[in-house]
Amino acid sequence: MRLLRATGFLFLLCALRWSQGAKKEKAERIKGGLQTPDNATSSAETAVQTLDIEHAFGVDDQFTLRGVATFRSLKGTTAASLLQNPINSAQLDTMQSLAHSGGMYFIRVKTKMSDEQEQSYVSTFISACTMVGAQLSDVITITTNGQGNVIGLLLVTHPSMPHVLNCKGQEVTVPNKFNTTLHINSGVPGPVPDVQNYLQKLEKEEKERLDTGGDNRTFLQKYWMYIVVGFLVYVMIQSYGGGGGGGGEGGGGAPAA
Repeated sequence: MRLLRATGFLFLLCALRWSQGAKKEKAERIKGGLQTPDNATSSAETAVQTLDIEHAFGVDDQFTLRGVATFRSLKGTTAASLLQNPINSAQLDTMQSLAHSGGMYFIRVKTKMSDEQEQSYVSTFISACTMVGAQLSDVITITTNGQGNVIGLLLVTHPSMPHVLNCKGQEVTVPNKFNTTLHINSGVPGPVPDVQNYLQKLEKEEKERLDTGGDNRTFLQKYWMYIVVGFLVYVMIQSYGGGGGGGGEGGGGAPAA
């Protein structure tokens, strides 16, 4: 039992020493490769971006161009301009049929705005009845990761319009154009840890320690390993010594029996 406790104590001390060394090494790696937000600004954050928004009327319909969104910045939340195509008569008839039958209206955008050959999309849908009840007044929110990649797409009707859930048996009037509010949301970089000042503080303390001309560590900090090894040897000697004495007494009792 004493041996197990001593071994556990040794492992604990070794883990503490290793943790201190790992933290210092990690700080040095961060110092060598850290970039600040000032010099990490990408060209995608300042260039004008365009993004095609496509739509489809029902699950079996082919996606066609609904409009083109234009915006300049990807930082924070940016309101973008949207140029949309009018709805033709065939699309109006399809929207009316979908509203009566409980069908869905779909939109999608490409995941990479800077890649014209990109074939992967982020899509979403809404009830055609809800769109018709709101008179095609909707809000589209596109979420990006700040590097020109779309990671989210949301389509809802405008809050000021009525929210209709059932159009069966009702007369449906569909306007011939969308009334859309477009928002572009982008992730903002989080706070950067003040590693530079921390490393400068460590370097200053190390320099002061060396300038004193000696090692300021305590006796335990210098010789803790030797103390632990000696303690383990002592515990092992006591354990083996006690077991041998007990065996001798048992052997002496045999002739008396």
